[in-house]
Amino acid sequence: MGQEKVSELSDVTSSLKDSIETAELQFALLDVLKPEVACNYMISSANELGKKSDELASEVERYENSQKIDDISFAALKKEYTITLIRDWITVEKIKKACQGDYLTILYFYSNKNCEHCKDQGIVLTYVKDVLKDNVMIFSLDTDLDSITVNSLRDSFGITEYPSIVVEDKVLNGFTSLEEITKILCDYKSTSDLCVS
Repeated sequence: MGQEKVSELSDVTSSLKDSIETAELQFALLDVLKPEVACNYMISSANELGKKSDELASEVERYENSQKIDDISFAALKKEYTITLIRDWITVEKIKKACQGDYLTILYFYSNKNCEHCKDQGIVLTYVKDVLKDNVMIFSLDTDLDSITVNSLRDSFGITEYPSIVVEDKVLNGFTSLEEITKILCDYKSTSDLCVS
């Protein structure tokens, strides 16, 4: 499973990188095209990026759950995947601001080593994604990778423990229950399927 799976994950990561580059180019077109035309394509690109990120995240999670991560190839690929995921997050944030995108973003900081509630947080976030579908984009960042980029995001948001999430601009250190996440998401987007009483 090892090398074959790493190769498969590498292909999906490359596909996501290509989609990010396309979205970044479309963002640059905003300066020369009519905003309403460019924004339609950009929001479509953001949705495509979200789907590809979700697919890749599922593959990475499946791999992590099936064996220990002592495979050097997988560790290098996971760092590359994480950097690509952060570029994806930056791109969809830019698109959302420029085009009034109607989706929410969540950054999820976790650890595979020292995190009693990270699996539980992952289950809650998976449920949120299943209910909200394209209305939420979740970016899971493994803090065990010792990545300067992940560490700078962690520090800039003031993350002090794992799991922690950032919903839009609100930082929640420690495990966040479905009820707490629902309240925060509904504050941002009251039409959400989670907000139905």
